[in-house]
Amino acid sequence: MKLVERIKKGLIGLGAFLLTIPTKVFAVDYMAITPMYGIPDPEPVKNNFINSVWNVCRIFIIPIALLIGIIIYLKKSKSSKKRKIITVLITIGIFAILYFVINYIINNVI
Repeated sequence: MKLVERIKKGLIGLGAFLLTIPTKVFAVDYMAITPMYGIPDPEPVKNNFINSVWNVCRIFIIPIALLIGIIIYLKKSKSSKKRKIITVLITIGIFAILYFVINYIINNVI
């Protein structure tokens, strides 16, 4: 049993040594690496007015408006049930495509 304990302690010590080599030998802290020359990367703007309005719209306004519109359409329309279901599915598909296009434009282009 003593041999197993010694092997275990040796492996643990070796693993701890290998994990601390970069910070002791190279004096590197990987979490705080900043470029020392050149143009630093700009910080992304998080509190942009357009992003905050888009976040409110995509979480509350768009789903509620879509739901209310679908409910009104299903109650008021005199077409067949099959036609109503197809129209609702096409509308949801168009809204989903528009959502992803607008989200891509706001996050990547603007």
